[in-house]
Amino acid sequence: MSIYISYFFIDIYQILTIFLGMKQKYVPLLALLELGKGDIKIFHVEDIAIKCKKISPNSFSWKKYPENIDLRQVQRTMRSLRRDGYANGTNAEGWSLTKIGIETTIKVEFREGHLTSRRLKEFDREIIRIENSNAFSQWLEFKKVDKRNALQLLRIDEYSTISQMQAKKEKFLLTTDQISKVENRIKDFANKVISHIQTNKDEQK
Repeated sequence: MSIYISYFFIDIYQILTIFLGMKQKYVPLLALLELGKGDIKIFHVEDIAIKCKKISPNSFSWKKYPENIDLRQVQRTMRSLRRDGYANGTNAEGWSLTKIGIETTIKVEFREGHLTSRRLKEFDREIIRIENSNAFSQWLEFKKVDKRNALQLLRIDEYSTISQMQAKKEKFLLTTDQISKVENRIKDFANKVISHIQTNKDEQK
């Protein structure tokens, strides 16, 4: 089952002026999407803040010194986006988009027709990596996935932080969601894989 899926990548410079008037709360979503090149990756809050300033210079600014970034505003906004389900992480460990966050950011109302249809080769490679994994082979044959194969597929080990585990989980779900549009059975595989992830969101601050 080899499936190639086209994905959209936002050219930040083509739509810069469009987002100058964008609601401040959602600017970090676009910043994370741009930093990750359309992928789900973890970035430090300071990197997000700098990217936000480039996207929307009037956002997250000090009132008296508008050329400066108010990092506390960015930190509060990231916690708000986490509560809304758009982002995962902490200000200490870094932040990443959730599956819902990345899907929301590329919706029609956000892109307003200003996206380029650039295929992300990394996304295609991720699909092939899943298909060639021990976890996928085990599921095809036995309709189950053991913990070792699941964590190996997700690239999670005893050193992975909660934020890293969440980011890898969301990236995996984003990929399998796309596959499920043409192969619905993949949802069962995805559920069996992520059932082996144990995270404690109550530890987030």
